[in-house]
Formats: sequence, structure tokens, C-alpha cells
Amino acid sequence: MKRIPIVIINSFYFPVLIGGAEISTKQLAELLANYFEVNIITVGHQTRTVKKEVINDITVWRLPINNIFWLGDIKTKHPLQKIIWHIINAFNIIQYKEIKNLLYEIKPALIHTQNLSGIGVLAWKLGKSLNIPVIHTLRDSSLLRPIKFSVPRYFLRKYNQFFSNNVDGVIGISNYILDEHLKYGFFKNAEKDVIFNSVDEIISIPPKIFLDERKKALSLGYFGRATFDKGVHLLIEAVRQLPVNIIESLIICGEGPDIEFLMKAANGDPRIKFKGKKSVEEIRKLMSQVDLTILPSIVDEAFGRVIIESYIQGTPVCASAIGGIPEIIIDKIFLFEPNSVNSLKLTLKKYYSYTNEQRNLWRNRCYKYSLNFGSHQLLQKHINFYNKFLKVRRK
Repeated sequence: MKRIPIVIINSFYFPVLIGGAEISTKQLAELLANYFEVNIITVGHQTRTVKKEVINDITVWRLPINNIFWLGDIKTKHPLQKIIWHIINAFNIIQYKEIKNLLYEIKPALIHTQNLSGIGVLAWKLGKSLNIPVIHTLRDSSLLRPIKFSVPRYFLRKYNQFFSNNVDGVIGISNYILDEHLKYGFFKNAEKDVIFNSVDEIISIPPKIFLDERKKALSLGYFGRATFDKGVHLLIEAVRQLPVNIIESLIICGEGPDIEFLMKAANGDPRIKFKGKKSVEEIRKLMSQVDLTILPSIVDEAFGRVIIESYIQGTPVCASAIGGIPEIIIDKIFLFEPNSVNSLKLTLKKYYSYTNEQRNLWRNRCYKYSLNFGSHQLLQKHINFYNKFLKVRRK
């Protein structure tokens, strides 16, 4: 039986993995490929012609850049260049025509957009004009805050909000990220749902239990981009202010533009180690070895994927009470005030005060809780949501 063709549109696609959105998009696409004929439309590095390739039985169409530079290089560009890039992105008729030609060729029954930087929200209008149901997943706030500068940001947000009326269904990866967009008048005509991210693999091996009766100092881990907005500098300062009998070590796994500053902030503290970028397998191993994973973000996180990744290893997470994080944290005792070194220190000292028996109980609870975020749940919820629009189209 021929599978129904669908199109997933995202700024990047494997092997280009910039952040959690790309990981989640790849995972979703590969799960859906068991039931649908999945086509990915994304943006490549090339300046001419569409490139076609097949990755894990998924057809990937890479559009030309059709802008003044590739999105992946935006952080290195001058502010004026960024403004020009965003204006072109909003009104990118060339990209619109490229996608239109692909849709005529693929003939999808449904379009599912993710992050649209480099592609543009005109893709939503295109789906409506071709009578193809359009679903959008909110993975971040880029539609609300596409650029830092207030005046162009205001007009671009209004522009995005206007075209969101062409979307038939919208999915938030947290209640927070969905509500934030609805508050600004987005997706007025769309059916709405919340589907949490899942992780690639649920490991059916319970976490390691520590039997040593002596309460030891805590080993901490940070896994993610080494940037100010992730609050890594606050974590470093909290560790430096706590004695060695409470905090034994901190490993920082990840790279980013602020890494040199963060190394200086560590000020030679021998407990703080910078491990650089690690493979998925290495991160899983390191997560299982630390006592706590720390997520100290000071900007809104739509979900906080690292929380569930850590829970799979049976490792509790202390995180900022910001964005969608409180929705998925196992217990509010692990939350601390964003941008507050003192609040983070109090949370760490609280966990340190637990006996080894209590720590082991939390490790088991975290592992069991992670089973709620398996790929089966993600797949089934998406199929159920898709069917609402596929059935309407068949009629």
C-alpha cells in the first residue's frame, strides 16, 4: 500500500544540527517515515539549484540560500546585515517559488512546518493557496522575536502573526510556548495541541544505585551551548562560592562563542573542567556519572530537552524556573530563580543535604518519569493530530 506523502519544512536538517530543534525534527521525521512518505524541505549551503538526497529513506530537498548569507552564519554577521537578511527572509518570493515547484512535484497531503528562518512564513500562505493542510510546531520564540532590534522586530512579528492565519493546526512543545504565541494573536484559525518532545532512545536499564553510606560532595554537569543566555557563568560563580565539601566537581560539555570568557570566569578553580563538544554516547555516559545536571538558562526555554535526556540516565536536574521548564521538571524543589546565583546555591545545598538513600530514590524516580517521554507517545500523538486534517481533506 502506497504511503501518504507529507512534507516537513525546517531551517536545517541532518547532518546540520545547530540545536535541539534539529534533533527533534530529525527524530520526528524518522518516526513518521514508518507510516508516511516523508519529504524534508530545508536550506542548503549552495547558492544555485535545489539539491536532492535520500537519508534513512527520507527524501531531503535542500533549497539554495536565496539570501545574502546562509542562516548558519548569522551570529558572525554585522547587525545591519542581520536586519537586511530578515527583511529578505520575510518577503522571499524566490524561496516561495522554489517551494511551490517542489510541492507540485511531491503532491503532499499535509505540510508540517517547524522553524522557518531561511524559508519564510510565505510557506504557510502557499499551503493554503494549494489547499494543503498546514501544521506548525512551535519550538522557540523566533516568530515573536526574530531579531533583537525593537523596531524591525515589532513589524516582523506583526507580519508573522498576519500570515499565521493560514495555519490549520499548531503544536506547542510546551504550554508555555503555545500560550506565549496565542497572547500575541498568532494562529487564530488553528486547531491547537501540546505535544512534548521525546528522546531518541529510552534505555530499559534502571539507573546505577550508589551504596556508599558516606554522603559525598556533589559532582555537577552542564550539557549544552556555552553561552551567556544559557546561564553558564552563573553556574560557574555558584560553584566557586560553594566549598569543596559540597561541590566536588563541575564538567561543562559544549562549545559556544562565550567559551573563552567562561574559562576566565572559572578563575583556575580546579573543580571546573571544560570538556568541549562530545558525542551523544559520551554525553550519555557523563550524564550517568554526575550527581546532578544543571540547566541555568536565563532566557525562555520552550522545553528543555536536556532534562529528559538526563532523567533517562537516572540523573536529577536542577533548572531555572523559566519558560516551559517547570512543566517537565519532576519536582519544583529542583527549580531555582533565573539569573540568581544565591537561589542556585540554595538548591544545590538542599540536594547535598539529602542522604544517599534519598538521592537513590530521586535517581529511580527520574528514570521512571523519563519513560513518559518515549518516541511511541510522540509518534502516536502526531498521527492523531494529522488525522484531523487528513480526514477533512479526503472528504
